[in-house]
Amino acid sequence: MSLAELSLRSGWLFVFLSVFVTSVGIPVPAILALIMAGATIQLTHMAGGQMWLSLVATFAAAVTGGALADAIWFYAGRTYGHRTLNLICRLSLSKDTCVKRAERLWGYWGPPVLLSTRFIPGLSLVSTPLAGAMRVKWSTFLFYDCAGTAAWSAVGLGIGMTFATQLEAIIRMFHRLGRATVFAVLAALVVCVIHRWYGRRRFAATLEKSRISAQAVHAMIQDGRVPAILDVRSSYKRLIDPVVIPGAKFANDHDIQPILANYDPAQTTVIYCSCPNEVSAALVASALRKAGFRDPLPLSGGLEAWRAAGFPVETTSSFENFQGGKSSSFLYPWPIQCAEGQEQTSQ
Repeated sequence: MSLAELSLRSGWLFVFLSVFVTSVGIPVPAILALIMAGATIQLTHMAGGQMWLSLVATFAAAVTGGALADAIWFYAGRTYGHRTLNLICRLSLSKDTCVKRAERLWGYWGPPVLLSTRFIPGLSLVSTPLAGAMRVKWSTFLFYDCAGTAAWSAVGLGIGMTFATQLEAIIRMFHRLGRATVFAVLAALVVCVIHRWYGRRRFAATLEKSRISAQAVHAMIQDGRVPAILDVRSSYKRLIDPVVIPGAKFANDHDIQPILANYDPAQTTVIYCSCPNEVSAALVASALRKAGFRDPLPLSGGLEAWRAAGFPVETTSSFENFQGGKSSSFLYPWPIQCAEGQEQTSQ
């Protein structure tokens, strides 16, 4: 079976499903489907087919599939906020710092970052629910998301059309090799997934091993042995989930110098973040231990574990508190929709 025959049998539906499934979070190489589709369109045109009609239909299928899946994640982020981001961190094969990387990019670019997230592995799946949690307007989200998906789809189709002849030869070679080739490709995908999973486990093994439970911290507070409590969540995560453990102070996990200057190294220091596996908190604890702190401990389960245990939290701010002033310009350099449903734009 030639490449043209293979893709013509599946057509735009194959592209739609590939992009949709990839955007939902299942590790399917949708870019390969686009490349194959582009090569098919070029080969069909050479044989007298209607190239532009096929190209437009396939392109539209790719953009629709990506936008539909992204809209689902956007709605989930808008509805469930930080819980959706925590779920993605639990399911992702990437390191748990994926959410923070997306948050930092949002800090620089805002919604226009959606133009490039599909070109960066693992970032697209985080950016769409983050946009929803940040209450970006639907129209703003759809504009940038569709534009980014369109650019990514155009690149994939363009590569396929450019190298159609070479791809045809490769597919014919695979066909001659028979089913063994299919099994080899599937085995390679399985090995890739296992490698990424093992890499995550190895990364986790390098983190600070000691942890402290929410119950233990609460007992210390009740007994009057109040530890220093540091919240190392990003400003964006604190905005999405504006509560803290009573007495907690905000700290930058990328700059521990203020912590070294303002806290007693002999005091028990409890650090928590929003990562389900306490990655950011563990990294800060490790750095503090190397700097001479006697007992820096990540909070096991983070803020979610504290709340799940039924312990009290304090509200710090809401969307309205960030409107106006320098903080608003930094946090929201794009149109947003407030909790009451009234659209506002940062000045």
